[in-house]
Amino acid sequence: YEKIIRQFPKYPKLEEVFYYLGRNGLRTGISLGNKDLSTKSCTYLDRFTKKFPNSKYRSKALFSLGEYYYNDNKLADALNYYKELTEKHPDAPMENYSRYKLGWVYYNYQQYEQVIQLFKQVMAKENVQGRKNSQLYGQAFNDYIHAVSEGGMGWEDAKTFLIAEVGNTKAYVQLHRIADLMATKDYGDDAITLYEHFISLAPTSEKAIGYWDKILTTSKFNLSQEDSQNFVNKMNQFFAPKGAFLVANSQAPIVERVNDLQIKWSLFLAERHLEEALYHRRTEDDDGESNVMANYN
Repeated sequence: YEKIIRQFPKYPKLEEVFYYLGRNGLRTGISLGNKDLSTKSCTYLDRFTKKFPNSKYRSKALFSLGEYYYNDNKLADALNYYKELTEKHPDAPMENYSRYKLGWVYYNYQQYEQVIQLFKQVMAKENVQGRKNSQLYGQAFNDYIHAVSEGGMGWEDAKTFLIAEVGNTKAYVQLHRIADLMATKDYGDDAITLYEHFISLAPTSEKAIGYWDKILTTSKFNLSQEDSQNFVNKMNQFFAPKGAFLVANSQAPIVERVNDLQIKWSLFLAERHLEEALYHRRTEDDDGESNVMANYN
């Protein structure tokens, strides 16, 4: 192939020579772990994409280049090839998968707004082509959930999208996933707001006990002591003896669960206050010892 390119630059099938030289060389280089051969082959593929812009093989070459650079953690190069494929070859078989991988490039750059839009586009195209049950749709859907929870983009837009995409029941299953993920990814405020939203939908449901436990656990690990105190106060008000919840749920097992929850978080606050008091006491003792030693000296 290289000899043909050097000696016969006007060979009628030069387009295929360039493509197969780059493609086969890249596959061989990857298989053998030969970095030099892989790099050299990428150069041929890149030259091919520029020399033959209308070739039927061009989208395949762009995809091969995007995949190679993505796996080699050269995200800027991967982004350029995936993006050109999706923009210039919308009908290529691997176009939607390239769009998905482009989303993952932006994911690595933590540009979550771009990620969310791209994953939604992937799902939309799979829908249009009657492939809602495809593996690609499932991957994009699952990764969309993670992108929403990690991006701190707010859950209201996700709620609207999910209800339209999978219906109300399945949408709320995913919103629960988003809330639990947000609670572990430094978006405690958003997680708590979402748990409160769940409570507001059925304020006398037994599930409210579990939601309050999640709210307080999230505040414990993400918010200040004062905020945790405020949420414990709100929880106690919610479960007040003559409040709507206990009026509607007077059965002994539920009342016991509420009592256990209130005791659990009252003990938590008591321990917090004790730790704070002991800390201040130690600080005062240390200051006193320092003053004594200063006077002695």
